[in-house]
Amino acid sequence: MVFSTQVQKGVYYKHVSLILSEAFRRLGYRFQLESYPSKRALKNSNSGAVDGEALRVAGIEKTYTNLIRVPEALLTGEGYAYSTKEIEIPNGWEDLRGHRVAAIRGLWAFKKAARYAAQFYEVDSQTSLLRFLLKGRADIILDGPAIDRFLVKEEFRTKGIRKLKPALTSLPFYAYLNCKHEALVIPLAKTLQEMKLDGTYASIMK
Repeated sequence: MVFSTQVQKGVYYKHVSLILSEAFRRLGYRFQLESYPSKRALKNSNSGAVDGEALRVAGIEKTYTNLIRVPEALLTGEGYAYSTKEIEIPNGWEDLRGHRVAAIRGLWAFKKAARYAAQFYEVDSQTSLLRFLLKGRADIILDGPAIDRFLVKEEFRTKGIRKLKPALTSLPFYAYLNCKHEALVIPLAKTLQEMKLDGTYASIMK
């Protein structure tokens, strides 16, 4: 089984790859995870060029109708705002009003920001997102904790970029199967549940 994902190689990528590799092993399949830009990943999984999609929020099946959500969460991910300015966001999304906000293109978890931001931009990668902020083109950028590994790089670590708390959002993320594998949806969900009960899931997450 080959899945696509918009997640770049890092902690989330590793966790999801290990979880799904073990789940599919128990079902008698080999598993491979491939990283693509967000929209290309969805196009590949929706068209059947790959077998499924990893680490997506609920609801994408309304647009990508060949995808079926596996009804057991892979993990829960938090989304944060980052800024170089003295901005506070105690009220969550509402506090984006009046600010220019940017996120990585195609990340559905942050689409809601467009309703509140004075201007909403999308860029192609976490590096581009951080540079966008430092060039003053956005007041706030949005991403998950995966971006933290970029903040320690020489280009960014002394630039005063800070994570705004509390988390802006906390959402379960799921695997999706292309409709040609509909028969595997429930078995995969049950296998993920079993892994959580027998300690395998917790071991991987550690």
